[in-house]
Amino acid sequence: GRLAMLPYMPLDIIYEIFQALRPCDLLQMSRVSKMLRGILMSKSSGWIWRYSYSATGLPPVPDEMTIPGFVSLIYDNQCHV
Repeated sequence: GRLAMLPYMPLDIIYEIFQALRPCDLLQMSRVSKMLRGILMSKSSGWIWRYSYSATGLPPVPDEMTIPGFVSLIYDNQCHV
């Protein structure tokens, strides 16, 4: 498929791609594979989420939540306790 080459791309190219995505798209990308989840959910990738989230008109993220967790709460149609 189209994502077959993604694991072989340099990380800086992957980050460039991620910067163009909306928070809901980042959330979906984090669910595509373990590799993408590992990249997007690492603490070192927090800037990607902050960058993407800052470009939206969404409300501020509550202090007790992460951006991915809040995005999941907003966009997912399932609730996980």
